[in-house]
Amino acid sequence: MFGLATDDGHSYHNIPSRTSNPGRGWIEVLSRELTPEAIVKSIERGYFYASSGVKLERFLVSPRGVDVLVRPDPGIDYTIDFIGTRSGYAKESEPVIDPAGEQVRTTRRYSNDIGRVIKTVSGTHGHYTFAPTDLYIRARITSSKKHPNPSVPGEYEQAWCQPVRGPAGRNHP
Repeated sequence: MFGLATDDGHSYHNIPSRTSNPGRGWIEVLSRELTPEAIVKSIERGYFYASSGVKLERFLVSPRGVDVLVRPDPGIDYTIDFIGTRSGYAKESEPVIDPAGEQVRTTRRYSNDIGRVIKTVSGTHGHYTFAPTDLYIRARITSSKKHPNPSVPGEYEQAWCQPVRGPAGRNHP
């Protein structure tokens, strides 16, 4: 399942605001050609990352791990979190209950083992070497630059890479 960022813009005349403004999130497509066919093919293959302002120079995947290189803005600091789930995680979940005591049918509460930060690197370059138990790993890059038109107050610019199957996930459905 790919991760996307969209702005879902509906309010174009009152920027910035807490309404649905454009420009809060988008995808950066990694394509060799600027043709519609090449761009769509790259998106279908997962060759893109989601962003709200952070740009990547490189996102390289090998059988041994993941390498991330940020295209830095002067004076901005970056934190790269490698997030994943390892085999043997707690698979139990429970429903989310609303204030009226009714089950919210859109999600459940899952174990903290799912999608947890496994490694954090400060700077513009981060490398993660797969552990044998990694089902998947993805990178989230957070800058020290506040988003100019945040969805929530205090939000920083970020980028999110697509999940990459680790050794334990390569034979896992």
